Amino acid sequence: MNASTDQQILMFLAHNGVSSSQLLSQWLHCTPLQAEALLQPLLEMKLIRLYPHLPHWSGLARFSFYKPDQNANFTAPEAPDRLWCLTTTAHRRLDIPAAKIPALRALDHHLLLQALQIQSLQQGWVQQWWNERHTRIQHWAKVPDALCLAPLGQRLALELELSLKAPWRYQEALEHYALLFHEQHIDYVIYLVPDHLATRLRRQLLHIDLMYLLGQMLAVPEQLRSRFRVLSLHTALSQGLHAAFLQS
Repeated sequence: MNASTDQQILMFLAHNGVSSSQLLSQWLHCTPLQAEALLQPLLEMKLIRLYPHLPHWSGLARFSFYKPDQNANFTAPEAPDRLWCLTTTAHRRLDIPAAKIPALRALDHHLLLQALQIQSLQQGWVQQWWNERHTRIQHWAKVPDALCLAPLGQRLALELELSLKAPWRYQEALEHYALLFHEQHIDYVIYLVPDHLATRLRRQLLHIDLMYLLGQMLAVPEQLRSRFRVLSLHTALSQGLHAAFLQS
């Protein structure tokens, strides 16, 4: 086995917790069958294992929009995709803390975000990408799903919403993000949603008129409101974050 490819797979799983054969094939620029062949020796060495809650996943096949023209390696798997994570042995070998393994209910969210990460980095849509694990270390008031650096230097806090939350959750998020804007940690908050939820989420955000910030109750200024964007997940995955950003 190519030692650098071996290390690449292990580090990717270390930082992302769980991935699928399909997503790993995109990360490695190969077909899913070739990815499975690369994974097999790591499985035999007990460095990786199947995801304990659900060994097979049909998530990407269910999301019909996830067929980006730019990625020649993408093929909807004929059989359910296999899911992989590191073993304790691998974490000791890499000498890094184990990434959080997502619960079954959070799997679609986790892997769709990972798909966007792979596409964004490979297509040059973003320069850097940090997952929730990194941002949690910063002890920020609000921990986004991911943080990325756009080509022009904007720091984008990403929130992937596959379903809408209660209105008070968005009130709380706006107040926490307002503090992060004030502290100059981020430049924009990007909500990525399925198309059928976009209008409803924009409406929810527009209905927030007041916020509590630095001990004061204040009106939400338009300048702050303009830094929250609701983008199509479909467009972000098929055409890129920059295209979704321009269309918002």
